[in-house]
Amino acid sequence: MDASGRSALLKKKLGVSRDSRHKVNAAWFRIDHPIDLDDWSDDPAWRGRVDASRRLSTNHLMGEGYWVWFIPLAHGRTSVGIVADEGLHPFTRIHTFEKAMVWLEEHEPQAATVIRKHEDLGERMDFLGLRNYSHDAKQVFSADRWSLTGDAGIFIDPLYSPGSDFIGMSNGFISDLIRRDWQGESIDAIAPVYDRAYRSLAQTYLANYYRQYSLMGCPRVMTTKIAWDFAMYWGGVAIMFCGDRMCDPVFMERAQPLLQSFAFMNLAMQAYLRDWAKLSVGDDPPEPIFMDYAGLDFLSELNANLAGEYDDDALIEQMESNLRLSKDLRLEIFAEAQRTSTLLSRDEPAPVTGHFDKMFEMMRASRPGE
Repeated sequence: MDASGRSALLKKKLGVSRDSRHKVNAAWFRIDHPIDLDDWSDDPAWRGRVDASRRLSTNHLMGEGYWVWFIPLAHGRTSVGIVADEGLHPFTRIHTFEKAMVWLEEHEPQAATVIRKHEDLGERMDFLGLRNYSHDAKQVFSADRWSLTGDAGIFIDPLYSPGSDFIGMSNGFISDLIRRDWQGESIDAIAPVYDRAYRSLAQTYLANYYRQYSLMGCPRVMTTKIAWDFAMYWGGVAIMFCGDRMCDPVFMERAQPLLQSFAFMNLAMQAYLRDWAKLSVGDDPPEPIFMDYAGLDFLSELNANLAGEYDDDALIEQMESNLRLSKDLRLEIFAEAQRTSTLLSRDEPAPVTGHFDKMFEMMRASRPGE
């Protein structure tokens, strides 16, 4: 079992490495001081949007082709990172601290000013950069009794922190293979099934990131994408994982058509969101809005359903319900894209549900005359 991280000892030895088509880079450093984003504005409305300190959460600043993180660490320290698409923001522009600061001064000047203050006080601790962090593998589990997990196998992207989720899924598959082998059961048939399932999931989730970083500069579309991504994840794979079904080959075979439907719908929607963003340049809300995703009833319900207890029939029924919800969301997104851009919805029927009404109305209301 190889959990050696990016050293990927076994993957290299066996020659199963494979490049990812997702070309994105990262650079990050630590500040030996808390950075509190609540201090960045005196606007009482902005400060009052959240009940707790923003500093205690991961905060993301986004623009076309990039996002910047602020993560609180132990001992009052702060991690600051830049994650950027190579095609829009080459690694050579962020691969040293000084270059990263010049880049921040151009794209996130308020953040740069705060960081410079701490740099002047000698509170910067270190700096690291990673080019082409996304990587793939031709195989991760084998009937010959070897396996790869975590960064030693496949890593997609840090946005939404899916690495931990994939570690959980791969370790579940690996533990089940070990259990079967330990009990004297042949894993010749099941190991390839688990291998295909895991790598298929990774390819499905790659669609959420590959060619999608440009959407981060389009608030209307990116706000919608985040809600859609949550619905796809909680509605399909996550509820199966929380229901402890991923190592149940009989159930997984039964659920396969549903998973394929989620995957195909997501692939189509990610492409549609790209088209919407291209045709929405300069058409985003000029006034800031606050979107509390927990205030969207359908997302709260999807999240709560993860804690439910289901037999096989009930879990299939819940996943079917989640798929129907996703189809409704798709129609609502098509209608909103047609309303706010020149994007045609390809003769799709008008939506009969209003799950996104609150969010879309807030974004439209921020534009004069709408």
